[in-house]
Amino acid sequence: VAYSEGKYDEALGYFQNAAQRDPKDAATHHYLGMTLMQQGKYGPAAESLEQARSLDPTITELPYDLGVTYFRAKDYAKALSAFSEAEKAQPDRAMAYFYQGYIHYLLEAYDQAAAPLNKAQELDPSLAQSCQFYRAMSLMKAKKYDEAGTEFQATVDTDPKTELADAAQKLQSRLAALKKAEKRWSLTPSISTQYDDNVTLEPD
Repeated sequence: VAYSEGKYDEALGYFQNAAQRDPKDAATHHYLGMTLMQQGKYGPAAESLEQARSLDPTITELPYDLGVTYFRAKDYAKALSAFSEAEKAQPDRAMAYFYQGYIHYLLEAYDQAAAPLNKAQELDPSLAQSCQFYRAMSLMKAKKYDEAGTEFQATVDTDPKTELADAAQKLQSRLAALKKAEKRWSLTPSISTQYDDNVTLEPD
């Protein structure tokens, strides 16, 4: 109850006490890890989640929760591995694919970003604009400017009133110059970094 109400300090005490009483209860370690993650303690959170998985590898949510934890800790290699497992455990979970595409973008593996982003958008149309934006960013970084322009326009068309649409318009207006000069403008990394750090994760 404390966890569901966002009272993470209170929840932590309960889960730690429960873990001491029954150290082999996987659910306790699972929720302990999730509570620590909510507190931004990603290292201990991952340890608790890994312990939960060792005790009960059949908990279907664990790979995804581990992926989110490793992602927030910026351990992208482990995050990708976890989300790949999550994809198998929960094949209809759109965010598992979105994270994979987004991480490929962050790791500059631009040619690998589109497929998982496409799947995320297919499973959850509410992610369409974010998927379009990061497909566009990946294409721009890969110097595929015409294709990037198409995706930036799709980002704007999906909902012109969002911050992502505003960023897409600004970047789209610079594609011609980028194509001609074959170099990034100074504004590009500042905008991409801003949206890298503020990717919407509210559904999860």
